[in-house]
Amino acid sequence: MKTWSMEQCLHFLDTAEGHVHQIVYSLAIHTGMRKGEVLGLRWGDIDWEGKSLMIQQTVTWTP
Repeated sequence: MKTWSMEQCLHFLDTAEGHVHQIVYSLAIHTGMRKGEVLGLRWGDIDWEGKSLMIQQTVTWTP
């Protein structure tokens, strides 16, 4: 599997600044979450006081 270097990640995040999906990209890069996991998040999955996320569901696509 090919992964991005730290420099590539930082460049991507800099480029995504202001993009409507910036938070999705940032969350995926900083947590390692998969696309379906990020898109399956709900507000109730966030523990603001404990500063954590719980993956309760994922989104899948069926062609």
